[in-house]
Amino acid sequence: MNDLQNAFNQNIQALLVNTKASKIAVAVSGGADSLALLLLCQSWAKENNVTITALTVDHQLRKESLAEAEHVATICNERNITHHILPWHKEVATSSMHDSARKARYDLLTQYCVDNDIDTILTAHHADDEIENFFIRLSKASGLVGLTSSEVNYYNNIRILRPLSNVCKQQLEHEVSLYQLTPCEDPSNQDPKYQRSNIRKWIASMPVELDPDLFKSRILQSLNHLKKSADDLKKLFVKELAERVIISRDATAIYDFDPHSNEIETLILTHLLTMVSGANNMPRAES
Repeated sequence: MNDLQNAFNQNIQALLVNTKASKIAVAVSGGADSLALLLLCQSWAKENNVTITALTVDHQLRKESLAEAEHVATICNERNITHHILPWHKEVATSSMHDSARKARYDLLTQYCVDNDIDTILTAHHADDEIENFFIRLSKASGLVGLTSSEVNYYNNIRILRPLSNVCKQQLEHEVSLYQLTPCEDPSNQDPKYQRSNIRKWIASMPVELDPDLFKSRILQSLNHLKKSADDLKKLFVKELAERVIISRDATAIYDFDPHSNEIETLILTHLLTMVSGANNMPRAES
């Protein structure tokens, strides 16, 4: 067992602690990250008597998308992994197509799991994504909790796990090369109209004198410190929510809010606004 497989096994076991998962879905786009996740997950699943199903969402936004999904299907077939392509039948183009596609992806993935009695999905979110997310959120003046990402999330009552959040992209690319698999390349990853692409390019173009690897390592260390503080804040948030908020049967909430208060009270307000409005995303701090 190589170091990456060992790290993955430890991560997934920690994320699944005190839970039983006999069936797991793996989101596989065809990129190096998700192919590595699939390979690592298959090895772990065989040892732990877990059935895995690979799911690929075809957003149908590029002419190559179906061929890429079928490429994943071929890889899965060669490795005896059950695979399904989930097409997105978009109704109308919007100005925020990127956000719409992301929502559709999670809608389709989780609905498949609901329909097939699967309660857990693995995604290939990795350490480089963590760094990019940090700078995106920093540019939006996010608070302490907003600056960090969680390895465990829920969508449509399905648990979504990120067992690669402490693994660098380069390690995943190397893993895929060992199996001589050809990953798909999404050109939108290099599109300058997306903020994430520009942040990725900025980090990649960092002069060698600044030691880009050391820079990323220290950002990840800082993020770990932030996560610990954010976890403590979330515990206080839950306590405050239980003690100071009254939620009625008609889905209204009563909370004595001070607009000049601390971050816990701001968290409670955004949580309540999201709940009462039925929105998918929390409102931004400015609004």
